Amino acid sequence: MITTPVISVILPVYNADRFVGEAISSILNQSFSDFELIIINDGSFDASESVVKSFTDERIVFLNNDVNKGLIYSLNLGICCSRGKYLIRMDADDVCFSDRFLKQFNFMELNSDVVVSGGQMEDYDKKSVTSKVETNSDKLKASLLFSCVLSHPTVIMRADIFKSQKFLYDESFPHSEDYELWSRVCRSFKIANLEDVILRYRFHSQQVSKVFSHVQVDGMKRCQKMQFKAANFSFSDVELDMHSKIARLNFENTRSFFVAANLWFIKLYRSPELNNVYNKNALKNVIGCWYYNLTGELLNAKTPIKRNILLSPLTYRSLDISQFIKLMIKIIVK
Repeated sequence: MITTPVISVILPVYNADRFVGEAISSILNQSFSDFELIIINDGSFDASESVVKSFTDERIVFLNNDVNKGLIYSLNLGICCSRGKYLIRMDADDVCFSDRFLKQFNFMELNSDVVVSGGQMEDYDKKSVTSKVETNSDKLKASLLFSCVLSHPTVIMRADIFKSQKFLYDESFPHSEDYELWSRVCRSFKIANLEDVILRYRFHSQQVSKVFSHVQVDGMKRCQKMQFKAANFSFSDVELDMHSKIARLNFENTRSFFVAANLWFIKLYRSPELNNVYNKNALKNVIGCWYYNLTGELLNAKTPIKRNILLSPLTYRSLDISQFIKLMIKIIVK
């Protein structure tokens, strides 16, 4: 009798023979054992296939692309072939903590309104948290206006929703496919992040963010544009360029840049369209955090904007008390 697994793990592999063995071992050694592991060998020409086939666990489902068809094709293939109630995403060069599946399963079972959730990651080499990601669902939705707030290799997804709503990765967003997908999901469903560290993330020179950074920047900008349009929020090309720079922390250390960024933030803050789509307090908090980061960076760079900060309504309306006090101290000290 063939039983249906609770979880389907989707693991695309492309020329990852150095790392994939450790990734597979971390999956097979999970404390939660009711899963199938769908491994898609995407036309690798190194020893990846041999490494994968050295594992004989009956939970492994091996799929082989005759030629390299790309990550998005392989992810969608894995979703379509999956049988589990939940889908878990995994990269071939990362390592799961042994209780990852158990923690994510329990969270999704207790939070039936959440369709996608991720978690915190640890730097594989430094053994420290990479950067803490937001856990509040309303803030996560608003934060998507600026950046991808779910760490792709940590996510778990509800298979029935993804299949019924045809939530597949869009091939026209290479290297930003996750950001685009969460942006679509978030229009109708709730997303979340666990407080727990569940994955050890490996940084190396061949990562997408380094090799295809220009393509990723373009994809991020299109994701942001798509979300503004979905909210019926009007903007110019110049404003979208400004937003993209802010979201990438590509600040210019000039007063004119701060003035333009401040006007853009005020437009976002006061927008009835955005406040109708996003939780008002969450949107205010997210804008406040980005405004706080901008002012802090420019003050550290000795940019002459103290008077501009004191005159901006965002200084008094978007910051929490801790941010406000720290900003005032910076103005006095810098």
